[in-house]
Amino acid sequence: MKSFLRKLHIPVTARDWHSLVGMVFLLVLLFLFVTGTLSVFGREIDWLFTPEQRVAVQAEGKQSFGAIYDAVSASHPGARSLSILRLPGARFADQVTIQDTTRGKLIVYVDPYRALVQGDAPFNNLWRTLRELHRGLSSERRPVQILITFMTIPLAAMLITSLMLYPKFYRGFFRLPKRGARLRAQLSDLHRFIGAWSMVFIIVVVLTSAEFMIESVGLGPNYYPFYAEPAKDTEPPLPEGFSGADLDRSVALAVEKYPGLMVSDIVLPSRNGEALAIRGDLTAKLVRPSANSVIFDPATLELRGAYRAETSGIHLWFFEAMRVIHYGSFAGLTSRLLWLVLGLGLSVLAAAGALIYAERLIFMSKRGDKYQRRTRFGHIWFGMGPGKWIGLASLVAAMWWTIQ
Repeated sequence: MKSFLRKLHIPVTARDWHSLVGMVFLLVLLFLFVTGTLSVFGREIDWLFTPEQRVAVQAEGKQSFGAIYDAVSASHPGARSLSILRLPGARFADQVTIQDTTRGKLIVYVDPYRALVQGDAPFNNLWRTLRELHRGLSSERRPVQILITFMTIPLAAMLITSLMLYPKFYRGFFRLPKRGARLRAQLSDLHRFIGAWSMVFIIVVVLTSAEFMIESVGLGPNYYPFYAEPAKDTEPPLPEGFSGADLDRSVALAVEKYPGLMVSDIVLPSRNGEALAIRGDLTAKLVRPSANSVIFDPATLELRGAYRAETSGIHLWFFEAMRVIHYGSFAGLTSRLLWLVLGLGLSVLAAAGALIYAERLIFMSKRGDKYQRRTRFGHIWFGMGPGKWIGLASLVAAMWWTIQ
């Protein structure tokens, strides 16, 4: 039966399926591994390439959000501030997203110690580009983003077949590749070694990616109401004369509502009737700052809503936790460094698997006429089947959408 199925080119064993799925989706998975890994430190990469983001630490500490708001209002008159983000790093500038009447949406970088504007940049900065490449090839098209989340399925197939082939993977934690062996044997040892260390990480990636897939088809939970229901009467997004002092007062009221709230970002109303949201970290673990929000009427600073992660329910908390774990931000710098190493390991793992496939076919082609003789790249290119055209089309589309 197995030989009959093989004559029809139908995979039979776990190894057959592992090889088929790995080769067909090689380019797409490699792209997602690399962009996802870089996204873990996307803000730091952006910081390196953007001098306006870098600030010198001052002993007196960071100034209030109100001072940051006033600085941007003075430097960009007529522009409408949309949000203020304060990153945890001491050397990061505050990032204020604005809507400029002539230049569109921008990010203004402000020294938080001196409340001094250092410059601005397009809204789609390097960090956002890396993130959007990973989550949807830089496309805003919903079908494209849904298709990317469905890459969870071939990755899960790779995981299941790996466990079938190597159920006691933990025994390979300290089995280093043999020196002096042939290239194919060395590649196999390297693949097995990296795979053993990556196995638990792959399980985490599959489970957390499944959360994005579930959400993409509309089966996820209802997330937090970032804004309360708009007011019935039409009014400007922010009242005339709204200033940094009003913003500082709203922050103080939010901390009064939730003592210990570490405010990290503020969402200002962008349309008539929307509310002002103060968000940050509180006591719950494995949640984003948006899980803890206090919402005000921007005209009167009257409380219009408040919620904290502990009251969101286990269903919503689980989906929040899956997101935070996927990003690798659950334990600060330590977890992000670990995610960086493991993510790079997955990239090497995929490349090594393709080389093993090519080496096996080169070996088989020398023993008979059943397999056509090709170069390593030739075997990889042929082995990817229709997946190579899907992968190349995805890469070209990603570059085009990024440029756009």
